Amino acid sequence: INVEAVNLFGPPAAGRKVIASCDLEADTFSPDKWRSFTFSNSTIQFKQQRIDLGELLTDEDGKATYTLTIPTKIQPPSSLRGILVATVSEPGGRAVSTYKSITIHPYSHYVGIRRATDGYAKLNEETKIEYIALNKEGATATGRSLELTVYRLYWNSILRRDEQSGRYQYVSEPQGVKIESHPLTSTDGVGTFGFTPTEYGEYRIDIRDIESGASTSTTFYA
Repeated sequence: INVEAVNLFGPPAAGRKVIASCDLEADTFSPDKWRSFTFSNSTIQFKQQRIDLGELLTDEDGKATYTLTIPTKIQPPSSLRGILVATVSEPGGRAVSTYKSITIHPYSHYVGIRRATDGYAKLNEETKIEYIALNKEGATATGRSLELTVYRLYWNSILRRDEQSGRYQYVSEPQGVKIESHPLTSTDGVGTFGFTPTEYGEYRIDIRDIESGASTSTTFYA
C-alpha cells in the first residue's frame, strides 16, 4: 500500500506521520459472465475486522509504504472488500485522511452453484444442480477436487440472549441433517449433479473446493 503526501503548493510532505488501517468486510465474488451462479455460502457469518497497519513517517519524497497481510485463518462466505484508510498529520496536529476500497481474495478458487430450474422441486423426481469452479480472475478451473453435500433442513425455536438489549427471546434457526455427500471434479465448463428429494421440506446443497476452502450453498423446497 503506497501513501503519498504533498503540501498545498506541490512539494513532497516529508517527515510526516502516517497512520493506516484496513477494514475487512464481507463481499460477494460474482464475475459478470457467471452472475446466475451463487459464489457465497449463506451459512457462514463474517464480522467486520480491522487490521491496524501502524505508524510510519513519509520519506524525502513524501511517500510511505505498508504491507497488508490478510490473516490466514479467516473463512468468509465469499470474497472480501477492504476499506483502506490512511491519515497524514502535519506538525501542528492537523490531519488529512484518504480512503480507498479494494477487492480482496481470501481464496485462490471459488465454486458457483445454481439450480437448473426455478420453483419447488418435485417429490421423487430428480432436480438438477449446476456448478462451476473459477479462479479469482474469473476463468474456469479444471480438475478442482470438490465435495457436494446435501442437507435436509429442520427449523427449531431457541431461547437466546440478545447481546445488545440483554433480553432473552426465541429465535428460529435451521438445523441441517446430512443426507448424502459426493466427490466432484470440475471441468472447463458447467458441471451437473442430480438429487432426488424423497420427502417434503427444505433442502440445502453445499459445494466446497477442498484445496482452497471456498464453498457455496443453495436452498430449495420440495
